[in-house]
Amino acid sequence: MILSAKKVLELNKRYALVEGLAERELKNPEGVEVELRVGEVFKITSEGYLGVEKRKSPDIEIIGDIKKGDK
Repeated sequence: MILSAKKVLELNKRYALVEGLAERELKNPEGVEVELRVGEVFKITSEGYLGVEKRKSPDIEIIGDIKKGDK
């Protein structure tokens, strides 16, 4: 998914996704280049369901873990 600089800033206000943005980046961003770091990455291996009264979480498989040295 591609997000505009404006959308990234909106999401950042709400969820604190990016730390250390300079004042210039906050007021006059140029494009979007954000480095993301995650601790774990999962693959969904089965179907899930989210209904009004019932739900089933999908099965997952871990495919990357920074603690184990995965890159």
